[in-house]
Amino acid sequence: MKARILSTNVLVALFLIFLSCDSENNINNGSLPPDPNEWVCPSSLIGATQQQIDEFCNDPSNFGNSVPLDLQNPPAISDLNAKNEYDIAYRQFLHKREYATDLGWAGDLNWRMTGPYVGKIGSGESFGVHPAVRIYYSPEVINWLCDGMQGDLPDGAMIIKEMHGIDDELDIKLNSEGCMVIRADVEPESWATMVKQSGASHDGWYWTGHFQDAIPHTFAWQLGNPPIFNASGITSNEFFENGFMPTEPDPLWYPTGYVFTSTNKIPDVVFPYNEYGNYCVNCHSSAISESTFSSIENILTPGLEYKLYTSQEQTDPVPDELDDGHQPGLIGIITQDLNKLLALISSRAVFSTA
Repeated sequence: MKARILSTNVLVALFLIFLSCDSENNINNGSLPPDPNEWVCPSSLIGATQQQIDEFCNDPSNFGNSVPLDLQNPPAISDLNAKNEYDIAYRQFLHKREYATDLGWAGDLNWRMTGPYVGKIGSGESFGVHPAVRIYYSPEVINWLCDGMQGDLPDGAMIIKEMHGIDDELDIKLNSEGCMVIRADVEPESWATMVKQSGASHDGWYWTGHFQDAIPHTFAWQLGNPPIFNASGITSNEFFENGFMPTEPDPLWYPTGYVFTSTNKIPDVVFPYNEYGNYCVNCHSSAISESTFSSIENILTPGLEYKLYTSQEQTDPVPDELDDGHQPGLIGIITQDLNKLLALISSRAVFSTA
């Protein structure tokens, strides 16, 4: 009997050793490695097969319908009234998610991270260029992707990037390689979009940034940007003094727009969220073609998966049973059913003695 207990204890110790090794493989302890190649799980580099691509591209139902004509040609900021009308209508189009529902656009297979994360989810630091994203593509973009990104995208083509803050709502778990997998199907909190108009600017895109409305609307200017009241991005006529620009600074000025909810500040000059040649080109100009990093891989596969780096003292997501084909590590198995594991250990102890 003592031999049986001893053998069980030995097996428990062995499992704890394996658990420790498995934990190190799944939870990446410490700070962000300097080599970006280490941030990505190797399995996520495996792309879609040519058969998958052909099957997707040969099915017309995957393309959806084009956006209405009145949203295909954004006015320039020089026609401010028309621009405000367009931006407000476009914001409504995004808030209703008509691209995904009414128009049936193809989108990314899942919500995904855009870079590694250091610390506890929600209070750590993201090293991605955006928060969590899920992108939808107008049929013109899908056709271009299926053609191998050859030629120019037609005017009116559109790319809509849904975004959500990196927090517990995403239900992030780790796969067996220690990479983050978003399991929740959340509603977007903001959008970054591109509308093609080749002759309107050097890069040929109207770049927009939209957010969910501030609720409740404490001030009228919280609906602003759009609309804006001059090319500087002023979001309230209260900024003007008797119809003229102010001549002295006001300590209460604060960047405005409905994304800001301060109750003790007044409207000030802000950068327009939506315009041609926006600062988005700082990164997008490095894209191979058409100033976009769009890829059919993100539609047919989960896309690149990035690692979480944390310390053992922090309570971050642990590897769990995933629905995307990933196999959990031993720590995930133990977490799921410790009692079954202990029963297994006891049953395997019979080899030690009779």
